[in-house]
Amino acid sequence: MPEHIMRGWIGWQLRKYADRIDWAGAPKLTHWTFTIENGRGVVFREDGKGCRIAYLGNDEYERAHSDADNGIDLSALPWRREGRRHG
Repeated sequence: MPEHIMRGWIGWQLRKYADRIDWAGAPKLTHWTFTIENGRGVVFREDGKGCRIAYLGNDEYERAHSDADNGIDLSALPWRREGRRHG
């Protein structure tokens, strides 16, 4: 196996194990994507076109709500119950 392929494979395996050890800090992908449209700027989409949006760990995700000008009460959401993962 060529050396650059082996390094990539080893890196991928290490990333998987690191995400298992520190799940809360692991990068996570969302179902949202975005495109940059002429005359419109950044357009957020749910149809899968464009670049996927990711966030780096649960702390960054929480900031999306806590830093919002008009935030919502996260504790009221059903998937936010203790012991359940989100993201």
